[in-house]
Amino acid sequence: MDYKYLLVLNALCQCLAENPREALESPLISDLFKHYDVKVRPIYNYSEPVFVTVGLVLRQIQNLDEIRQSLKTTVNLQLFWKDEFLTWNESNYHGISKIIFPYNKNIWIPDLIIVNEVNTPGMIGLKDAFVRIYSNGQVFVWTQINIETYCEINTKQYPYDEQTCDIAFSKFMTSDDIVKLQPRINGIDLSFYAEIAEWNVKNNYVTPRLIQINESVDSLNILSNYTRIKFSITLQRSCKLCILNVILPVLVLAFLDLLAFFVPSESGEKTSFPLSLFLTLAVFLTIITQSLPESVDGVSYLGSYVTFQLAASGITLMSAVISLQIHYGAHCSTRMSKLLSFADCLEQFGNRTALRKKHDSKSNVYDLQDLKREQEISKEVNVEAETKFKNVSAQFDRLMFIVILFCQIIALTIFLACVFF
Repeated sequence: MDYKYLLVLNALCQCLAENPREALESPLISDLFKHYDVKVRPIYNYSEPVFVTVGLVLRQIQNLDEIRQSLKTTVNLQLFWKDEFLTWNESNYHGISKIIFPYNKNIWIPDLIIVNEVNTPGMIGLKDAFVRIYSNGQVFVWTQINIETYCEINTKQYPYDEQTCDIAFSKFMTSDDIVKLQPRINGIDLSFYAEIAEWNVKNNYVTPRLIQINESVDSLNILSNYTRIKFSITLQRSCKLCILNVILPVLVLAFLDLLAFFVPSESGEKTSFPLSLFLTLAVFLTIITQSLPESVDGVSYLGSYVTFQLAASGITLMSAVISLQIHYGAHCSTRMSKLLSFADCLEQFGNRTALRKKHDSKSNVYDLQDLKREQEISKEVNVEAETKFKNVSAQFDRLMFIVILFCQIIALTIFLACVFF
């Protein structure tokens, strides 16, 4: 018997040597959960509420979807409360002060939900949570979850916009007289936050809010209080990429659009240059407009400014066509020439009529000297008209350049004022 006893004792010692912690915690866990009921509130005085402290640790911002009006984040949820049924004397269990184990619906937890979750609100998933219980009954639950919450987004001031999104926690059924929520700290813990290129966290805060719900049935009038904890985070968009990829190319195209007024009419590029510029701007603006965020509150100021640039390029192209019409409009046969130099045409027509009358009065006998004189007069009139039309075309280009430049300055000023103020 002594030999068998020594073998058993030796095996037990080896087991303790290989896995001493688990061997010591096993009887503690067995005693704690022997008569434990997860459906019963962990408090002896049933008239008192269980105070649950909620903490939120932001790990990463996955995406802020302007179209769906939603925010996807990765967070660590921290829950603290005291379970009066899970206490023990440390001296009776080899000085063990705390135990840690994965959550498997083996302890009571509050019925927390995320109120503004995009998916159907329900109990917070704790399948990957870990539980830490101290000897005085203090319970700490830690889990990491990916959530998508509604966020009202205003992109009017894109790319210098700021968005404030909320993550609201509340209880599903239990009122404040049963379970009462309170925030751990006055804000979101950013100790483990991994920054992203597009968004910067500017501010965060916590707002507890008391909501009264009338739960009356028939003649009963029952008002229940529900505490809702709202974690708010203010995000500021990083505009460096937008400046390099969108704003700077638009300003360069706007500058090139103004240079179209300095292209000479005789070069043959008076319309081809603004036309190619207009097509380039149209294609480019189509691409960047698709990248601009959409919002339910209308088009952003940058989107409006981009649309204005396309309209200004179209006006420049039309101005080039009109300038060419004026430049080569010395003949009275064109409608544009008649509109722009009606008096000169009348004068030229009068001279030619007088010559024809003189020709008819000589009984169809052409005088060579009169014919040469007529040709010289015609050349002088044509040269004078061409010079006048060229001057008018140059003045028209100068006028349209000043008008477009003035409109560009006003549009840029309004855009900057709307974005920054």
